Amino acid sequence: MSVTWELDGLTRLGPLARGVTAEEVVRCLGAPTGTFRKATVVAPVLRWGTWLHVYLIDDGHLDAVEVFPPAQVLWRGVPMLNVPPQALISQLAQAGLHATGVSEDAIQYLDGAVSLVVLDESDAGPLTDSVMVDWATGGST
Repeated sequence: MSVTWELDGLTRLGPLARGVTAEEVVRCLGAPTGTFRKATVVAPVLRWGTWLHVYLIDDGHLDAVEVFPPAQVLWRGVPMLNVPPQALISQLAQAGLHATGVSEDAIQYLDGAVSLVVLDESDAGPLTDSVMVDWATGGST
């Protein structure tokens, strides 16, 4: 599935808005292709193919969204997936967004509310592999 979603700070990621219910997510995206559990998450995680995980809080509202390639996330017009981490940091800085945490395997923005996983599994070197928007973490837009 080739999907491109725009990240609007901590308000919206593509068609998903902060705080919507699980029913609203399903109405917007259709039925999930599966669910799974994570040890640190009480509610089941909804999965759409290999490209999207939706995390809910116990009351059924959207908590976080994680997007994987082949989907793409744009933030202020900057592609965030499948790009070298230093290039991404530089492009987002030019767009006025500055990392609040950088390590070998992760980049964080807005005090961790937006996180990118970096993998070094390709011949091209490290690339960003997933974008997580965690509305519970907060941060500022």
